Amino acid sequence: MKCESGTKIMIKQIPEDFIGARLDKWLKHEVPALKQGMIEMMLRKGSIRVNGVKVKSSYRLVGSDEVLYPDDLGEIKVMDRPKRRKLPVPAQMIKDLRKCILYEDDDILVINKPAGLSAQGGTGQTQHLDSILEAMMGPGHGAPKLVHRLDKDTSGVMVVAKNLKTAQFLTREFSQKTIAKIYWAIVVGVPGKREGEVQLPLEKATFGDLEKIIVNEDGKYASTYYRVKDALGKAFAWLELEPHTGRTHQLRVHCADTRGLNCPILGDGKYGGERAHPQGREQLHLHARAITFTHPNGKTMTFQAELPHHMKATWEKLGLSIKG
Repeated sequence: MKCESGTKIMIKQIPEDFIGARLDKWLKHEVPALKQGMIEMMLRKGSIRVNGVKVKSSYRLVGSDEVLYPDDLGEIKVMDRPKRRKLPVPAQMIKDLRKCILYEDDDILVINKPAGLSAQGGTGQTQHLDSILEAMMGPGHGAPKLVHRLDKDTSGVMVVAKNLKTAQFLTREFSQKTIAKIYWAIVVGVPGKREGEVQLPLEKATFGDLEKIIVNEDGKYASTYYRVKDALGKAFAWLELEPHTGRTHQLRVHCADTRGLNCPILGDGKYGGERAHPQGREQLHLHARAITFTHPNGKTMTFQAELPHHMKATWEKLGLSIKG
């Protein structure tokens, strides 16, 4: 297939996390070096289309959309980005992250992300996983590409693509829901049923300067399977959580909301309020325990990540046996 200019194009399905997002936002996520002016020009010329027709950059994406764009779009170099002053990454950060590597080959890197480390930069974030990975891999290897995210305070297993081809492959795997993820959490209270599924639609809302995810009938469908692995009376429970969708803060809201499990994750004051801190201020007790996916070479791979120190200490304090 060719666009107006005759350039070959790629067809890309929209990942679940970007349904409802602006087209230009998704394009910049796919190719971080893209400038807004370049996007506008390509849309005007028809080099980028949605479902075969011209659209504006403000177009809101839906799940069935297919974005068509030149196959060389991903080859735009990082040097084409606006010049930004990068802070040097301390050697100790690189050394510490190397200790977190669970697996590495020419295509992927699997790590156990520490709690407290942001995946990407943002307001007030001078060092983050993206920058540390880039510094660790060194010049000449290309910037690593995150194909999924964990919250700053959530620890656990993450898969990083080491090249564009692998990133596109894994992004497609996530969008097609062929990747299985398991999370462990300690929650305050015990669910009424030992296992089940929470289905609550979620959307982003702003309360003054605070941005939160809330349950709303007009929000996006979100589903989480849960199982109680162990419990301490009616005070605490160890949950295994399996998200069937990938909404922002999905597990935290599904656990805390009264229409869900009504059992906030220990340390999650944002969604659980004071209930989430029954014994004083705690760190978030949410950990991405395992992930199963298909490697670009066709092999099915599963990785597990050990609990962080603060969660291990809680398991011991509550007398729970870490297993499974």
